[in-house]
Amino acid sequence: MRSGLSRREAAKMAAARRAELSSLMLDLADLKRCLAGAYRNFNSSVEPELIEASVYEINSLQSKYAYLVRMIKTIGNTNAQSLSFSEKITSHKPRGGDSS
Repeated sequence: MRSGLSRREAAKMAAARRAELSSLMLDLADLKRCLAGAYRNFNSSVEPELIEASVYEINSLQSKYAYLVRMIKTIGNTNAQSLSFSEKITSHKPRGGDSS
């Protein structure tokens, strides 16, 4: 049986899928760098307002990360488990001196 797509159409669709997947992977790499920076800010913050802002930023970036992983799973048959981001903020201990 023959599917509804010609070889040329199938090749175009495969190329478009690879391009989309490549773009998503680049976005994911950028997001990983942003997350690393957000964690650095969180870990170096001592002011409560800055700590709270860092928590919101990290949560926002984690949501975007989860979305990209979901899209990558949908588009390509990749081992997306290696893309999972499971770090959570559990506590914060400011570095440096006593804040009393």
